[in-house]
Amino acid sequence: MPLPPSSEPPRDLDALLAALAAGERHFPGLSLANLDGADLQGANLSGCDLRDTLLSDARLGGALLEGSLLEGSLLEGSLLEGTLQEFVPLPTPPP
Repeated sequence: MPLPPSSEPPRDLDALLAALAAGERHFPGLSLANLDGADLQGANLSGCDLRDTLLSDARLGGALLEGSLLEGSLLEGSLLEGTLQEFVPLPTPPP
């Protein structure tokens, strides 16, 4: 079960990684200056609320993203190889 959100959002990559290791998963709107281009390869981001997060050019290869909320997040230029273990397409809406 995810921990409740802390009162202070992580302010740098080390704080984010420590929060993830502690089981925290609620980071909506996370915006860390050094998260653009961050090395999050293999990080367990499963179930994280990362809506509207800036992850440009981040290295996310092999990161676990199952159940994560990424709506509105900027992933331009990010490396995502190995992040999708099973792709299930969304149903096509009726015409």
